[in-house]
Amino acid sequence: MKSLRARIFMPVQDYEINTQIDKLVSHVETMLNNEFIHKALSRIVISHEYQSGMDILLSHSDAYKINGYLFDELYRGIVGLAMWSYKARTEMLPELKYHLSDESKPQTDRIREQMALENLKSNLAILSDEVNNLYLKTVAADRASHARKPPVYKRMKELESLGQLLTSDSKGLIH
Repeated sequence: MKSLRARIFMPVQDYEINTQIDKLVSHVETMLNNEFIHKALSRIVISHEYQSGMDILLSHSDAYKINGYLFDELYRGIVGLAMWSYKARTEMLPELKYHLSDESKPQTDRIREQMALENLKSNLAILSDEVNNLYLKTVAADRASHARKPPVYKRMKELESLGQLLTSDSKGLIH
C-alpha cells in the first residue's frame, strides 16, 4: 500500500482528462493561428504562476501524457486558461473593435478580419465551456484519488472564482 504522502503527489493519468486537454489545445491553437487576432491574443498577460500552469497544459507534451499531471498543475492550468479567456473577453475583445485595419488593406482581408473578430466571442465561450469540462473531469479524478484527505481542489482558494472567470463579462475580477 502506498503512503498517503506518495498518493498526494501521484501523477494523474486519465484518458478523459488527456482527451479534454487535447481539445483545449486544439481550440486555443486555432484561435492563436488566426493572423488577424493572433497579435492581440498573444499580448494577454496573467500572473506567472497561472501562465506556467496554462503553458504546461498547452505544451501538448507527450511527457505529461505518459507520466501524468499533478492535480495542482492541472488546476493552475485551468485557472490560467480561465483568466486568459476572461481577459480576452473583457479587455482585449472590446478594444479590437476599434483597431480594425484601415482602407489600405484589400477588401477580402478586411472582411476576413471582421469575421475573425465576430467569431472570437463565440470561440471564447466555447473555450470557457471546454475549460469547465476539464475542471469537472479533474475534480472527479481528484475526488476518486483522495479518499482519506480532502481533494486538492478544496485546498485551492483560487478555484472559488473559476465560474465567474469563465462566464463574467464585467471587468475587475483580476488585475
